[in-house]
Amino acid sequence: MTFSGINWWSIVISVVLTFAASGIWFGPKTFYPVWQKALGSGPENQATTNPGIIFGRIIAGVAIEILVLGWILNTIQAKYSNIGLLDGAIIGFWLGLGILALPSLSHRQFAKNGVKVWLIENSIDVIMLTVSGAIIAGMR
Repeated sequence: MTFSGINWWSIVISVVLTFAASGIWFGPKTFYPVWQKALGSGPENQATTNPGIIFGRIIAGVAIEILVLGWILNTIQAKYSNIGLLDGAIIGFWLGLGILALPSLSHRQFAKNGVKVWLIENSIDVIMLTVSGAIIAGMR
């Protein structure tokens, strides 16, 4: 259970791709307006936090998420050396859905945000954990 077998380029690539894809996903021409409307919020209710702090937190969160995925895949690959690209994608998908997305559904329901908000927020995470799993396992 170490990071010794990880291809660090796969982690860097996955972090950059996840950050970029999330930025596009929540862009002003994609899901951001729909998400804001589903939350019952608008531009007037946006946080006044420094954008540098917001993006710094996002990058840190994405990096930790991808490192944990890399650690899990590395641990599995140490025991079962025939884990490949497709296996990494499947593991990333199930971790994204089962550990990240489905538990947050209850949070969104108790907050009365609805399934639409949950789908917008979690779909990109599941997609990118799937893609990152494939990258990390495929580049081992």
